[in-house]
Amino acid sequence: MTAHCQLHGLIRHNEELNQVIMESLQQALLLLIEQKDYDDITITELCKKAGVSRMAFYHNFQTKDNLLEQVVLRLNQTLIAEIGSPFRHTTDLAWYQKLFRTVQSQEKALRVIFNAGFKYKYLSIINSLVLHDASLPSDKKYLRIMWTGGIMNTLIYWLDSGMQESVEEISAFCHDNLTADSAT
Repeated sequence: MTAHCQLHGLIRHNEELNQVIMESLQQALLLLIEQKDYDDITITELCKKAGVSRMAFYHNFQTKDNLLEQVVLRLNQTLIAEIGSPFRHTTDLAWYQKLFRTVQSQEKALRVIFNAGFKYKYLSIINSLVLHDASLPSDKKYLRIMWTGGIMNTLIYWLDSGMQESVEEISAFCHDNLTADSAT
């Protein structure tokens, strides 16, 4: 085996290990938020729960808030990977059904984040993702923010009220009353 192959293997191993560390820290944060106030969670406690060193934490994150932001981004990457962006596709009934089924499958993590008082932090992170394209004209930005606010408030209320409506019912309601198509 050549030195180049060994180096490539070592780099891949380090990347995989770093991914495990990041996932462990994210999961540890969700578990700890269920048990205590976010502000009372220390980096040391997070690292102990995740089974990683403080050095590993600071290699990946500057602060606990950066870690929380990564948790939110990961949840949304999963969401977009499963359903597609509402601003690249028509938001037909099937899209809304995929959205609410995915939210339903992510219910526990979302409830932990929302119950810890991070509904608006979550919305703020989502807004920054929605507005990432600096070339969008301001009318499209406002349409995106309006639609995102409407759908996020609907999702939050649906979760907070115990998801009493079925996926089909809430999807049909959103399809009939919200459209992201004009914000593309």
